[in-house]
Amino acid sequence: MEFGMEHNFWHNKWQINQIGFHQQDAHIGLVNYFPKLTAQSKVMVPLCGKSVDMIWLAQQGCRVVGVELSEIAAHHFLKENNLSAQRSDISIEGASFIVFRCKELSIDLYIGDYLKFKGQTFDVIYDRAALVALPDVMRAEYVDHSKQLLNEGGRLFIVTLEYDTDIASGPPFSVDERELTELWQGVFNLLSEQELIDQEERWRKKGLSSFVEKTWLWSET
Repeated sequence: MEFGMEHNFWHNKWQINQIGFHQQDAHIGLVNYFPKLTAQSKVMVPLCGKSVDMIWLAQQGCRVVGVELSEIAAHHFLKENNLSAQRSDISIEGASFIVFRCKELSIDLYIGDYLKFKGQTFDVIYDRAALVALPDVMRAEYVDHSKQLLNEGGRLFIVTLEYDTDIASGPPFSVDERELTELWQGVFNLLSEQELIDQEERWRKKGLSSFVEKTWLWSET
């Protein structure tokens, strides 16, 4: 399955405002643990939606680039955070993108297919809801492409979910440590782990008794 085959699914989610994956505040794992990374990093946020995590990262002095499929998400992000931006249409090796360059903060939003985004490299990839949004047949391609965007010595800051897939399925999908290691290789350090089932009524109704969120830091060696 190609990444592009899922485009209509995500466009529809934004059109009907079915975005339960969006969080109103910066992710607690990001706030608690990201300062351990190099200050003023250039950070890629794949499948960024309208995440306020980008605001928090920019406020720490990072140069932030988000890639998102839906232009609706970009407009919401700008409006809800009282930001203005310069809009332009560009082509990256034949792939069409719309770019919103924020004027108040160091954030660029690229609207288009993440797997076709090229030409820049990053110190950190911050993945809060990208890998877990993809079915298993799409994850290897996503990871391979992400690795190509990392500078030498670059790191991955990723949030995953784990639950009983015999009872329920995503998105968001369950991705455990074994699969993470198989996909990324390298070294994963677990930064935090929290049980969220009491906050997740939708998943309790599916029959789950556990819905665990984990925050990881990855390096190649």
